[in-house]
Amino acid sequence: MGSRLRGLIILVVMALIFPFMPISVQPVQAIGEKIEIFTQRNEDNSVLVEGLAEASSLKIELKDEDEKPFFTSTVQVNKEGYYQLKTPPFNEEVFKPSRHSKYNYGVGVYVSVPGGAQAATTLPDFRDRYESPSPYEKYREGYQEPKPVKFEQYGVGAQAPIAKEPIQLKAVDSPISVAASESHTLALGKDGKLYGWGKNTSREINESEMPVLPPTLITTDKTIKKIEAGEKFSLYITTDGELYGWGDLNHLGVKTITGKPTKITLISEPIVDMNAFNRGVALLTISGNVYQLGGAGWANDEAREFVRNHYRQIVIKDAVSVSMSNMKGYALKKDGTLWSWNNSIVEGQTTQAEQIAGFKDIQKFDAANTNDEYIIAIDSKGDLWGYGDNSARQLGQKVPSKLGKPTNITNMALRYNKQTGWSAAGKKLKYTAVTLNVNGVLLLTENHEMLTYNTYPRLGDLNKNVSYIENTSRNMYWISGGKLWVWGNGNEYGQQGIGVKAK
Repeated sequence: MGSRLRGLIILVVMALIFPFMPISVQPVQAIGEKIEIFTQRNEDNSVLVEGLAEASSLKIELKDEDEKPFFTSTVQVNKEGYYQLKTPPFNEEVFKPSRHSKYNYGVGVYVSVPGGAQAATTLPDFRDRYESPSPYEKYREGYQEPKPVKFEQYGVGAQAPIAKEPIQLKAVDSPISVAASESHTLALGKDGKLYGWGKNTSREINESEMPVLPPTLITTDKTIKKIEAGEKFSLYITTDGELYGWGDLNHLGVKTITGKPTKITLISEPIVDMNAFNRGVALLTISGNVYQLGGAGWANDEAREFVRNHYRQIVIKDAVSVSMSNMKGYALKKDGTLWSWNNSIVEGQTTQAEQIAGFKDIQKFDAANTNDEYIIAIDSKGDLWGYGDNSARQLGQKVPSKLGKPTNITNMALRYNKQTGWSAAGKKLKYTAVTLNVNGVLLLTENHEMLTYNTYPRLGDLNKNVSYIENTSRNMYWISGGKLWVWGNGNEYGQQGIGVKAK
């Protein structure tokens, strides 16, 4: 057993030799009698002990780290083998930290079959844990199996309508920006009205926990500066540099799930820019410092469970822009250089950034991951530079499959013309914005024309007079002529904004 495994059960046969070892996550067999234990501290300072056992009754004892008992009780095991005990509330001093593990209290929970097997576990400290679900909830009296959301009732789901042609989202009045995850979308209006639609089972739009359609007003705040949509959460920053979030904020280091925009105070200085991707968020402060909330949890099993490890500072100075991708986070420095860091959640509050060689005079950029990471950057002349993996040809066939160093790919951008079809846009255009995803790139020129490196719908004049672009793996959103448009093939949660509740 690893020195920091945390979970539910540790077995000690007869004599409890190691009562304060870190706890395991698997049930074990004890001399032909199985005892499983889950225990937690409740908000009222009582202790819950429950599990499964092959016995008719059990003795439960709580002891301090000197093995001095301070509570004893006997519980019955029901016909399903389930037992449960909730102790009376204890004084606060009972829950002093363990001398042996920073993740547990100094309390041992001992469960024994009279005249038979014994099992024990330490009482875990769940206050910093990302989640602490009991595996025995389904055995409790009155338990009801959660019913899956039937998205078809909302006009979407398996038979969802798809925006096979560009569709205007008329419910969003005077749109100025849009942010989209793979399952929900946000849009900000000129008057400070913030709209949302799509999957809402984690309250990433509102408190209803049900899909939201059509685009629905979330709040009105004229100080909103930028919006972002991640996996199960939504964010905005204000002109004063305050960060607000809602949805499942556990991913970001805030132990709450809420459907109302809530101020996040993990970062002590004003925030001026941010970028979200899946469960990771890169934040830029007014002083040029960079922080990350969330990240790729699978990369470090021991750190990902603890909320306090879900935010940290990135060791870099003088940053002016940030981007988050699947495997890495990125920052642009004031001197025009690009830097990156590992996206995985780790224990500790800082992560070192490293410079990506070859980038010079960069003004704007974005990063994404297809088969591997790739970057498109815009320099001070408005030229485009590509770097990284193009093996999926998200940058088109003319760009090499691997770009081992920054390569000028300005003249490889494409536009569609009814008469001539697809053709190179030419390198004299000056580019002002770029957004990347798994499948490709959207570009914006200083003449407000939207271009790409791979095919997108034949938009006609809708690729002109464009003021904002947003890209996900299956959908694209853009503002043309002051109107918000969507096109793509992902709408099973209503993230395209089309579909209505069934009567």
